[in-house]
Amino acid sequence: MKKPKNARASNRKLHQRPHVLDVTLTQHKERARRTRAAFRRVFLFLLVVGVLAGGYLGGREGLRRVLWENPDYLVHEVVFRTDGTLLRDDVIGHSGIVEGRNIFLLDLAAARRRIAGLPQVESATVERHLPNSVTVTVTERKPIAWVMQRPDEDPTQSAKACLIDARGIPMKPRSRLLQFMHLPIICGFPVENLADGQRVMHYEIAAALELIRMNEGNTRWLIRTIDVQSGYSLLATDVRRIEILFHLDNLEGQLNRLHQLFTLLGSERQKELKRVNLFGQRNTYATFRPPADPEAETSEIMPASNPHGAPAKPAPPAKGLPPPKATPTPKKSGSPAAKTPSKPTPTPARTPSSIDKLKRPFHSNG
Repeated sequence: MKKPKNARASNRKLHQRPHVLDVTLTQHKERARRTRAAFRRVFLFLLVVGVLAGGYLGGREGLRRVLWENPDYLVHEVVFRTDGTLLRDDVIGHSGIVEGRNIFLLDLAAARRRIAGLPQVESATVERHLPNSVTVTVTERKPIAWVMQRPDEDPTQSAKACLIDARGIPMKPRSRLLQFMHLPIICGFPVENLADGQRVMHYEIAAALELIRMNEGNTRWLIRTIDVQSGYSLLATDVRRIEILFHLDNLEGQLNRLHQLFTLLGSERQKELKRVNLFGQRNTYATFRPPADPEAETSEIMPASNPHGAPAKPAPPAKGLPPPKATPTPKKSGSPAAKTPSKPTPTPARTPSSIDKLKRPFHSNG
């Protein structure tokens, strides 16, 4: 019987590993292959860099010709809108916006910040309108009072006076505008401590501004000055020179009591208020002006005659009495005396007792 061949020897080809390549390369071919690969990578890198550089330079030049240096995009018009008294040249000059500059090179955010930094400006917006227009819109602060050291000065002529709005932000007026002359004056506060655009944090100033705001639109009582010098009260004076003393707290309740007092005294026109104290929580203390003095009686007082026979000189009239009048003598027609003017006949002088009698009241004479 014939023995089978060795399975291991017969299946030698099957047991060979197919992933093993029997390749022999020379050193020269391997060096050439590596050189070609390096050149390929360098070429690709230079190609990418060239494309990027060309795109950047070409885009920059295109933007320069189309946008940056295009005369169609130069600013030719700056529209300024405001609801107050600020001048266009002052605001535009402070913003940094220059006509003739490229509209795309303007820093609108920085211009808006510079305009909003002005003490008179409450808010500002800057808008770009293609191709060559810019709009600046300003909302100004509304002043409600003057702040001065002394109330007897003219705020429109004083260099230290400043305006203040309802939020307590002072502002120096750039021009002495007469439209603010009617505003009430807050006095008794050192003006040198105020800074433009910085809010005043003093409680008495805030209370005075609150009183002005609450009394806005009231035609019965018009505030002219508010003195805050004491630090714990407000002394308000109206156009009729009536002094009203307020406490710093509960101003609304004190105003209601003041209006009730005016309503109560509305029918009594013979009484004129001088001072009102609202410090009490329940009682209101009022002081009235004294009534006008009645007119003094008038009478003629003649001087006594001269004991030597000469005509006496007229004595000076008594206080409150008119000077004496001369009584003319009637003329007779046809007589020589009619041609010459007659001299007034002096009346007998009154004694001191008769003068005192005239000065006494009517009911005491007799």
